[in-house]
Amino acid sequence: DTDKPEFSDAEWFSMLFACGIGIGLFFFSVSEPLRHYTLSHTLPNNRYITDGYIPDNTLAQIAMNITFYHWGLHAWVVYCIVGIILAFTSFRWDLPLTMKSCFYPLIGEKIFGWLGDSIDILSIITTIFECAPVWGWELSKSTRACTFSSP
Repeated sequence: DTDKPEFSDAEWFSMLFACGIGIGLFFFSVSEPLRHYTLSHTLPNNRYITDGYIPDNTLAQIAMNITFYHWGLHAWVVYCIVGIILAFTSFRWDLPLTMKSCFYPLIGEKIFGWLGDSIDILSIITTIFECAPVWGWELSKSTRACTFSSP
């Protein structure tokens, strides 16, 4: 309880924010506002656009507002909670930086058995199933862009 952390709370928050949001923005910084903007032209029942008289600059601003909302504070909280739990368990109890360490306060030493291994395997599988559609979606968009631009 008397140990002094190497980084302050603000530094931890900054590191977690930079990692989590940086990865998401790398993939979606351009595609998400463009998607919201183009959907405003193609969907007849878009809840943000109710008539055909809104100018393009207003449609673009609405698309950016939706994107800013999507990447707001509620998106940061998910990254920060997991990061804070991992940092706490690693710093206080010298546990490894794996997802099973987050469950140490709940199940104790059982994280070093089959239950902890199951938690780690489940976290790896969910990460793969979360990332694979994003990579596939980005690859299909890149392929479509390359075939569209070639003569």
